[in-house]
Amino acid sequence: QQVESDVAVLRSLSASMLGNSETLLGIPVGYWRSVEEYRGDRWISKVTQPLLVLQGEADFQVFPDTDYPLWQQALDGRDNARCVLYPGLNHLMMPSSGRRDTRDYQFQSTVDTQVTDDIAEFVWENVG
Repeated sequence: QQVESDVAVLRSLSASMLGNSETLLGIPVGYWRSVEEYRGDRWISKVTQPLLVLQGEADFQVFPDTDYPLWQQALDGRDNARCVLYPGLNHLMMPSSGRRDTRDYQFQSTVDTQVTDDIAEFVWENVG
């Protein structure tokens, strides 16, 4: 019930009336405010440096079906930006166990080599 109540507050304007020291979902309200202020669509057009957006297709924290297309749209037409979606990888860029919650992170693994190779290639191409 507390989680549902906290989510309702986050979705409403009443969250702005709470003090930074209060918590929602066990996290200080100040954090939630900073997340809203730091939305990428509000600042990405001002960034001129090369950008590499990486997304795991099995990510349950940043959604590949909704969030990833927003980055693609925001960076469309930019020669110095690249978006890459990795099948089967979770939020940590590691192979997913198939779970759609934090238990997916309890399995020992390493970052997929394609991810590290893509990062290295992007840096090499853009910094040289």
